[in-house]
Amino acid sequence: MILRPYQKETVDLILGNIENGIKTQLINAPTGAGKTVIASEVVKQLVDAGKKVFFVVANEPLIMQTYNKFIGIGLFPSIIKAGFEKYYNEDKKVQIVMIQSYSARVDKLPELNPDVIIVDEVDFGFNGQMFKKLVKKHENAQIVGLTGTPITFKGYLLPGFEFYHEVITVRELQELGFLSKDKNFIPATPDMANVRVMTTGEFNEKELDET
Repeated sequence: MILRPYQKETVDLILGNIENGIKTQLINAPTGAGKTVIASEVVKQLVDAGKKVFFVVANEPLIMQTYNKFIGIGLFPSIIKAGFEKYYNEDKKVQIVMIQSYSARVDKLPELNPDVIIVDEVDFGFNGQMFKKLVKKHENAQIVGLTGTPITFKGYLLPGFEFYHEVITVRELQELGFLSKDKNFIPATPDMANVRVMTTGEFNEKELDET
């Protein structure tokens, strides 16, 4: 897999943080930056180093999207999700985890003991009870949160992370040619001077159409 320079830098940064014992890190990358590409390479290198990895998603379409991406780079993951039992294998180094299914089955699953837990779109409920249950169950695992929205609805940086990194900005992606540049269209203001207001309080539709 050929990485863009900023993607390689981010992969090296994440792996370096893991090597240096950083417990929780938040990685922010906008749409178009290639979070899945970055995550895939991180997972591949962790597995090559003998690590066990959970890759956590919060919605069903991401399950097979992630699975196919991992298969494409030579990883053969297991899936923890209701209805996907044929994909489950507790001996696999990589578990793609649907957080809702894991939360419901946590007491029935064997001790999988991941070394690293990567949470995709971590802004969706990282402080919710299901994620807290996951983190508590595997308290020795290091956490990598991926997001394009690193702030809460109150405008604060997502809590619970000791390291934060912004991969690249939208403007930088545009300048590098990886995203199309914005086009702004400003509507003209119609002249309403000759449009009557009816007794209902609405504009006269015929005169409005002629404006």
